[in-house]
Amino acid sequence: MKLSRCCIFVITAVPAACSYVHHVPPGQSAAFALAKKPEVVAMPTPVQPVLATQKAEPEPLPDTEKVADSFTLGNFCMEQGRYTDAIAAYETAVKLNPNFADAWNKLAIAYQNIGNEKKSREAFKKFKTSSMQ
Repeated sequence: MKLSRCCIFVITAVPAACSYVHHVPPGQSAAFALAKKPEVVAMPTPVQPVLATQKAEPEPLPDTEKVADSFTLGNFCMEQGRYTDAIAAYETAVKLNPNFADAWNKLAIAYQNIGNEKKSREAFKKFKTSSMQ
């Protein structure tokens, strides 16, 4: 059986977007190879193509803190039976983030609790469409 000799390559990275490649011949230690002057190899930089259909600036995200505060206030009011205050808080949450499914669901329940079936159904429909996204 014939044994093949193997070579070891030690690569050390540096912050300047290049790496040093150290060739370690068979029979030598990695420390010996590291002591020698290394060969510098430039690392390729990632290229991200910009498509013509991409927007120049991303859409701003809703103010999540305000949305969370409004939703929490709505939950607090619902627990206390203050349904009109809860509706106002949930309306603020869905106005800031129209895809907030839980707020639409709670809004539908609050409308149902005050007897407004029409708005309850509308909010529930928006809950269903926003929860599928």
